[in-house]
Amino acid sequence: MLDLFATDEQVTFESLSHQRTVIGLEALNVSQTLNAFTGRLPEFLDGAKQFIAGVLSPASPKPQLVDSRKLEHLMRDVDYVSAAPLRVFVPVGFNTTWLQYIELLAQAQKVLDDLQKGLLKPFETWIGTLLMRPDALRAVSFTPDLARYKAPDLDGLKQAFANSFDKSGKTESTYGAVIKRHGDLPMVTRNLNDVNGKYASINRKELLKQVTDISVLLDKLITNIKEDPETYQVSGPVLKQLTDLTYFMAREVEFYSTVGYFLQAFTTSVDDSYKNLTNILSK
Repeated sequence: MLDLFATDEQVTFESLSHQRTVIGLEALNVSQTLNAFTGRLPEFLDGAKQFIAGVLSPASPKPQLVDSRKLEHLMRDVDYVSAAPLRVFVPVGFNTTWLQYIELLAQAQKVLDDLQKGLLKPFETWIGTLLMRPDALRAVSFTPDLARYKAPDLDGLKQAFANSFDKSGKTESTYGAVIKRHGDLPMVTRNLNDVNGKYASINRKELLKQVTDISVLLDKLITNIKEDPETYQVSGPVLKQLTDLTYFMAREVEFYSTVGYFLQAFTTSVDDSYKNLTNILSK
């Protein structure tokens, strides 16, 4: 079995998407299903494992929290018009308000909250069932948990993140550009800390273990089908579902890593801004 954390070459998301499409088409043709399962699927799974290894490090993130209490106290004596020109720091090219961006991060976090329970756990359970009950490989429908799973609109969220930045390259802005009224300041702190807490609550070691366990089970299933094709006869719908769920797993794990990067960069800029504003207003 390929080591989940060994990467011999860069596997792109586009290549995984293409392989998924090819296998999905072959799954519609009964005469090509077995060949796709024992031929193309192992290559696709190896690619997915390499892709995940490239986007997910084993180190767990530490929760970052910001504190605006001193700044809020100082702002009581400063009217908004006077505070608006004050300098703040932002991630490179940031072009929206702090509250709007935090709402986007919160939407992304809702997707991540369901990653393990909504996708990985039922996927792992289903593969275990296929191993214990080979007749399930010939099924055309799936367990209620998998039937309820609906792939999140990650493309829409990724586009929303892209729209939050421009090509200006700026790393500084003004208080008035990112905060539309003084009353938004405590909301920024509360909401940002909430997202950080939820993101940090996802156990990365457990997440990696789930992905690894799924990988081991999939490898075992492929081996069984190769060694005993009479007993382990796979249907087109099962092949397509295995491919789709592996693809979704890689996609959502990549999104988990991406959100972590955005969250860390944004939290650092907000924390630095709070310190800079506090320093200015304390003079």
